[in-house]
Amino acid sequence: HRLAPSLPQLHANDDAIVDEYPWKKAHKVAKYLYFEDVRPINQRGIYTFWNVCIEAVDGPPLVKKRQLPGEEIEYEETKRIVVYDSFFRSGQDTLLTASSVNAIDVRWEIFFTNAEIPATHDWTADTAFFISQSCPGNFHHFWTDEFIMLFSVMNVTNRLQSTARNHVLYRTPADVAPSEDACDNIHTYETFFKYINVVNPHEVFYKMPANTCFRNGVFGLANLNYDSKLAVDHVLSTAGVERCQHSTRVLIIQRRHRRLINANELLQAAVAEGFSDSMIVDLGEHSVEEQMKMSACSTVMVGV
Repeated sequence: HRLAPSLPQLHANDDAIVDEYPWKKAHKVAKYLYFEDVRPINQRGIYTFWNVCIEAVDGPPLVKKRQLPGEEIEYEETKRIVVYDSFFRSGQDTLLTASSVNAIDVRWEIFFTNAEIPATHDWTADTAFFISQSCPGNFHHFWTDEFIMLFSVMNVTNRLQSTARNHVLYRTPADVAPSEDACDNIHTYETFFKYINVVNPHEVFYKMPANTCFRNGVFGLANLNYDSKLAVDHVLSTAGVERCQHSTRVLIIQRRHRRLINANELLQAAVAEGFSDSMIVDLGEHSVEEQMKMSACSTVMVGV
């Protein structure tokens, strides 16, 4: 179902009265400006709600299934997602969100209520991004299926500002696959999240403490017509990595399972063509920061 935001976007003027209820808390700003620092999206399978809470399920945990190569794994969801102060919807509904074609599960069960957030809940002004992952332990899938689209959504919602505090919560757990399955390793490239203001280790949503509430929750992923180079430039700039102005390097990449059998010949050919700083490297042996520095100073990258 296509759902409207749980609350309308409000304007503030010089005479605005801001009471103490969480969704109305804001700093007074210039006349006719939005007082929220989040621009809501409700299009193309991306949905924004205010006052999104994570609570313990009402009853026994929900048994879910996930298909892995060669087997089906069961896991339990011990918490649910509740949207308070919902003006347009009540009761439980299933939200079908945009995501990568490789995403594991894009359906979110959400309970809507027009009640206020209970006083026992821990409300924060942070924004939570609820996303469906595919293979976060593989750089291609992490970058293409997750990071680029997440960067795009954060850019549109104004959450790349330096003062923003963001959380990334996955739809399905990443610890049910065998430990040797590197595809599900959420820690391999988690360093990148600090460059988009993610303040907590990303995990499946139900591992958050019960009664945690966010002022804004954004569901879904999409590349909203943004060039991926914008994400590259943002990460390099935030990490303090400068591009080399006159690079003469061909970076020849060897991988653990996919290797160039003529890497040395390629290196000799590159040097002979004037790329004197060329090198053969296994990126897996270097930190993310080191990989960025090597890549930023390479004219050409070669690999399989």
